[in-house]
Amino acid sequence: MATTHRPPHSSSRPTSRQGNNNQKFTEVDNENLVKEVDIIEGAFLYYGFNFYQICFENIVTGENSCLTRTTIPFDVKEKYVAYVSLIPIGTRPSYLEKFTMVENENLVREVDRVEGAFLDYGFNLFRIRFENIVTVEYLCLTRTTIMFDVKEEYVANVSQVPIETNMNIMKGIAAYLTAHN
Repeated sequence: MATTHRPPHSSSRPTSRQGNNNQKFTEVDNENLVKEVDIIEGAFLYYGFNFYQICFENIVTGENSCLTRTTIPFDVKEKYVAYVSLIPIGTRPSYLEKFTMVENENLVREVDRVEGAFLDYGFNLFRIRFENIVTVEYLCLTRTTIMFDVKEEYVANVSQVPIETNMNIMKGIAAYLTAHN
């Protein structure tokens, strides 16, 4: 009789709602434009991952231009290897993105994926728009909008678009700013 390994929680994919999803900046290298964030509690760690990290590297492409390469190194316990497929396609091991709009006056930024991730799964366009809405001095809300265009034969992949990833990034930024304020 075969043994089936189930993750500690019953949901089909890891989300930030499954307990605390605490993150910690483990490297902030402003000289080389590199930042690394470790998941230290929750999310993928509940699914048998020993280690899950998100690395951001800014690659300068011109005087006022850069690309951001994101890589996601992880390690998973052998008996939970099947759960690697639960990682949403937009956050799979490596992708490249570029800010296509930066409006400092209006506090709006748009970033497009230009290589990897969703583009490898039938998306023609995957764009995230961040709008910071100042509510009072030293406090703002961030409205995030995900825009995409997908080839008709890949429409089922739309269900893989995760909002949790953006929420987790904002939590990490907030934790960093709070700790270094």
